[in-house]
Amino acid sequence: MKNWRLALAICGFASVPLGLAGCSDAPDSATPGHSPSEHSTPEHWPSDLVDASDKVGVLTSQILAASAATDSPEVAGEIRDGDRTATAAELRQRLLDVVGWVPEVAADTPLEETDWIPIHEASERLSRRLRALAPPWDEPTRTQIEDFRALLLEQAKLIPLPPEELPAEAVDVESGVLDVPAGSESTELEPGSDAEESA
Repeated sequence: MKNWRLALAICGFASVPLGLAGCSDAPDSATPGHSPSEHSTPEHWPSDLVDASDKVGVLTSQILAASAATDSPEVAGEIRDGDRTATAAELRQRLLDVVGWVPEVAADTPLEETDWIPIHEASERLSRRLRALAPPWDEPTRTQIEDFRALLLEQAKLIPLPPEELPAEAVDVESGVLDVPAGSESTELEPGSDAEESA
């Protein structure tokens, strides 16, 4: 991101309440994915925008399944989550975490500020809506969740792959420059891409 100061300021202000709370070795400060005696990355922290989109989708499905497991919206059903059981409320908190973390994840990429801002704004809108409404959500909320996931996948396409993730034949070893002839079998072009149009 070219304007990392803006991203840092926004993420910094958003994390002030967390910073004021601090960490404690008290047992009641333990939360899933966070050990009270050490600082670690929560297990549901997204590794990138694609992972964030996937996590939002999985958590949404799990929340809806847990919510459907009971006749009363006040009583949260439970669902198996790996080796443990999670309530709809716990899953909802994880979803809010992931949606709230996405701008920070995006800020750690080479996205331009103009590509980062829509992610930040969509994250804020979705976070507000998810806090205001309890599952099972109405159709507009489900649509907003799917639109958010689609935005993350679209913006992820704008991030160039690091050289170590490119096919070996696509990188000139001496210069590290991408050099794949048009029409090469190792090249998979997206429909409408610049390279496809020039071929």
